[in-house]
Amino acid sequence: MNKIRHDISMSAVFKIILTALLVVAVYQLMTLLTLMLLGIFLAVTMNPLVVRLEERGLPRNIGVSLLGLGIGLVLTLTLLTVIPEVSNQLNNLTQDFPKIQASLNEYLPASGPFRKFLNPATEHPGWTDPQSLIGHALLIANKTLEGVSEFFLVLIFSIYFLFDRGRSFQWFQDFFSQENRKKINKTAVETAEIIHGYVIAQVVTSVLCAIYVSVTMSLLGVPGALVLGVLAGIFDVVPILGFFISIAPALLLALTISPTAVLITLVLYLIYHALENYVIVPYIYGGRMKVSPLVVLVALLCAGILGGVLGAIVILPIVASYPIIERIWLGEMLGQKVIEKHQAEEESAKV
Repeated sequence: MNKIRHDISMSAVFKIILTALLVVAVYQLMTLLTLMLLGIFLAVTMNPLVVRLEERGLPRNIGVSLLGLGIGLVLTLTLLTVIPEVSNQLNNLTQDFPKIQASLNEYLPASGPFRKFLNPATEHPGWTDPQSLIGHALLIANKTLEGVSEFFLVLIFSIYFLFDRGRSFQWFQDFFSQENRKKINKTAVETAEIIHGYVIAQVVTSVLCAIYVSVTMSLLGVPGALVLGVLAGIFDVVPILGFFISIAPALLLALTISPTAVLITLVLYLIYHALENYVIVPYIYGGRMKVSPLVVLVALLCAGILGGVLGAIVILPIVASYPIIERIWLGEMLGQKVIEKHQAEEESAKV
């Protein structure tokens, strides 16, 4: 039998090991890299305002500093106003959970997934033991502080990117040929418009969603109205899935009032969802985000598995930028007819 001999050079072995180490490093630093990417998104969004301040004679460093300080101040005041009340409502919901469960038992079926979830939860000593309640409260506070610190880290990244004046991007471009540099620059310019529209629209829709849910649920008398509003604002960032995640606890808490309150809550959520999808988002995006719902859903699931909520947040503008990448980088390979066909398909199935 003839033996087949495979010769693998040390250079190939080194490349394989280096690639494996790079993959491991990216996986380990996924959260940090995602925060940096969010920082880039925020910097791209803030840059046009910084440029306007420069055009009016204000030095860039001062403009960036003032803008970052203003955003940080607004965020701090908002958190100092909202977090104490949210914490208070969460504490009340935790202490009143046995009563809430008793109210739900009047309407929920005698068996099923909801009953299996609620009954063991109320039998757990953590709902009645003061020390366990304190532990739950501290855990919630810790997660909240983590989220706040991550946002401030994103803000710091964005400020440093703005101070950088694109020097890091220029350094990155220098590793490529002159032809590819032009493509990279064109891709960055066109993608920046999508990122700018995405961030502005998402901030507006999330704030409006949080205010709408907080006010309507408070008027309806649903427990934890502000908590539900904050939850709705956060998950409004996640298309498609975010609506179902935020409406579930609202419906359950509304059920503690009456079945009629559940129906009203459902209608109120659907009204805002329709307004956001067909009025607010199209008006703000202006047709810049043309992504089919199926692509969004698959991208969200994959990004959520790999990067959690942060991954789901950053994936949409990246996916929305694919038509630009396809046109600039794959146009010669695919041909003009294929590019035009894909653009028409995206236009007809945009979300």
